[in-house]
Amino acid sequence: MERLPGRRLHCGEDRLLDAQGVPTRDPSLLFAEPAGALLPAGGHKGYALSLAVEVLAGILSGAGFSRPEPGPDELNGMFILALDTAWFLPPEEFRSKVDELTAYVKSARPLPGGRPVQIPGEPDREEAARRSREGIPLNEQTWAKVAGVLADLGLAAEFPEG
Repeated sequence: MERLPGRRLHCGEDRLLDAQGVPTRDPSLLFAEPAGALLPAGGHKGYALSLAVEVLAGILSGAGFSRPEPGPDELNGMFILALDTAWFLPPEEFRSKVDELTAYVKSARPLPGGRPVQIPGEPDREEAARRSREGIPLNEQTWAKVAGVLADLGLAAEFPEG
């Protein structure tokens, strides 16, 4: 979201509210005073899932949680659930069923003009490969911050060509 305003891009429908609770597509309103809000993906089920994550990764982990006046101790919390799938199914059966589910999900017809259906992690792997080939794009504001830090450290703020 932070990168969208610098690129003069807008967010999709039904994703953001301004500070008065009015739907908007302008991501800069998330960072305004008073701040807007990012709506959870997935409607009421996404909202329930985001609250569960907040409880497990925020409160249970001790990292803090969302509130109007976050304290200095607020961190990015993490919750990991580790399961031994062999307690439920033989590993080869589990893997086979996951592969079958993945193939079924990916066989869905994409929306007209849309990309093929992907599973979680695929877009990230594609983006990582693209950035490894082409570099990481930075808007002018972000580059100005990076250049400022480099200058503070006495380092050159230009990228070598090539």
